[in-house]
Amino acid sequence: MTNMKLMWWALGLGGLFTVLPVTIQEFLRPDNVLLSLIHAFQVNLMSGFVFYFVLGYALTQLSINTAKMWLAGVGAFIGTVVIIIGTESQSIVAGHLNQAFQANVNLWIMLQASGLFLIIRGLKLTKLSKTLKLISELSLPIYLVHPIFLGAILKLHLLKPDALHLLVAYVLVFMGATVFAWCYQGILRWLRSYFRPTVTRQYSQD
Repeated sequence: MTNMKLMWWALGLGGLFTVLPVTIQEFLRPDNVLLSLIHAFQVNLMSGFVFYFVLGYALTQLSINTAKMWLAGVGAFIGTVVIIIGTESQSIVAGHLNQAFQANVNLWIMLQASGLFLIIRGLKLTKLSKTLKLISELSLPIYLVHPIFLGAILKLHLLKPDALHLLVAYVLVFMGATVFAWCYQGILRWLRSYFRPTVTRQYSQD
């Protein structure tokens, strides 16, 4: 219990000094005094990777019921809507893709990711265990390579700052990264199966 309390305290401090400033500053004008204070006193207590690692572990310790699943769904929906509207409005003003509302430690991304995570936990999809296992295996490669596909779309000037073009671009990026991740995992499995018998034979001969 003590460890859980310390973990929630760490998440609370990280949310107060890292997540909240990142979220608020996107709604402030450049000459706003509050923005200057945020830049002066913002403390990056946790990186995105560490924050979500701790948050993910904390969420696995929560008991899930129907009410919490609905609450998680509402949070995920609000986060998604704000990300879409915020990205479109900021991109139109900037004249190019502005991903300020998609920062890793942004409150809206956190609501979206945490909400979907809790919903999947609560559904207990045992029949889809193979699918979930595949998604789990592909998630890290997709995360690592998706900027390459997004960069290619930006280089080719195929992206315009409106909701339709943004949606199409993100679908293409996700599909490209997923295909790459699937091929990567297939090659990795083939290499493991190809070299494992050789290693086994060498040990048996010794």
